[in-house]
Amino acid sequence: MPKGFAIEISNDLVNIGLVNKKFIEFSLANKMSPENTNLICMVFDEMLANIISYAYVDGTQHKIGIKISLINDSVVIVITDDGLPFDPFTREDPDTELSIEERDIGGLGIHLVKNVMDEVYYKRHVDKNVVTLVKGNIT
Repeated sequence: MPKGFAIEISNDLVNIGLVNKKFIEFSLANKMSPENTNLICMVFDEMLANIISYAYVDGTQHKIGIKISLINDSVVIVITDDGLPFDPFTREDPDTELSIEERDIGGLGIHLVKNVMDEVYYKRHVDKNVVTLVKGNIT
């Protein structure tokens, strides 16, 4: 039976810390490696900051759902929001060979997510963005 938890936050950047705190408690209880814990917290920082900063144009409060499951030796994260439809994983990866001055703005955070996680998926389902992230060998 999978272990896990779910948390719902409003679209305020301060709430990213709540998600990371709950995830750290979860990772300690499940003996995850500190390295993987830190990497996944960076992923939460990036994904949630992007949703909070760019998904909503109406200036009102929205809910973002985060569900974390431990299945065998993998963490499965599902993030759901009702923001504008957007697949973050279709953007072309930034050219990291270019100097900072030559690079286009943006894209490095999602590039990091794609490189840290083993699997990344996006789908639009019933007017919601659903991002699924998988990280294996977490202990």
